[in-house]
Amino acid sequence: MEVFLGLNVTTPLLTALALANACLIARGASRRTQLGVGACLLALSGLLFKDWVEGLVYLLLMP
Repeated sequence: MEVFLGLNVTTPLLTALALANACLIARGASRRTQLGVGACLLALSGLLFKDWVEGLVYLLLMP
């Protein structure tokens, strides 16, 4: 079973995580917390990029 997250879900989450990460850095949160949020940002960016590539391939291969 595959889980598909559309751009309408991943883009706001990516923005929220980026803002949360900036706030954590500004407030001096622990390095471990910053790394955890950063890892989530990377994973979500990967999902967003995967969706984007799949959409592009679909459009290119459409008859």
